[in-house]
Amino acid sequence: VDTVGFVPAGLPEFAPPPFDLSLWLDLAPAAAMIALVTYIESFSIGTTLASRQRSRIDASQELVALGAANVGAAFTGAYPVAGSFSKSSVNVAAGARTPVSARRAAPQGCWSRQGCGSRQGRWSRRRRISGCGGGST
Repeated sequence: VDTVGFVPAGLPEFAPPPFDLSLWLDLAPAAAMIALVTYIESFSIGTTLASRQRSRIDASQELVALGAANVGAAFTGAYPVAGSFSKSSVNVAAGARTPVSARRAAPQGCWSRQGCGSRQGRWSRRRRISGCGGGST
């Protein structure tokens, strides 16, 4: 039984999203609602964590950052970007005070993604296991 399926090695290709006007018009209402909820959630998380440190966040800067991250995600096939209360809380509890902690974590995420894909290929050939750490077939 496949638990994960095939996990390709490496990072995704950099390619533009499909520019089909009818598809964009169909997705626009749902995408606008998702963007609004994502912004409210991320802003709430930032405000909560900033209040713990007795500081403030800039709402327009938060919106620009989310927009830029989601444009980048569109060109790499990534999931939409949003704030994470659990990850941010763990970062603050660990002593992170600046965005440098996120910049430090990003390469580790890419490294683990690269490693997971390459291990999957080795495991599949050697032991007939499908997926990175998945079940046998």
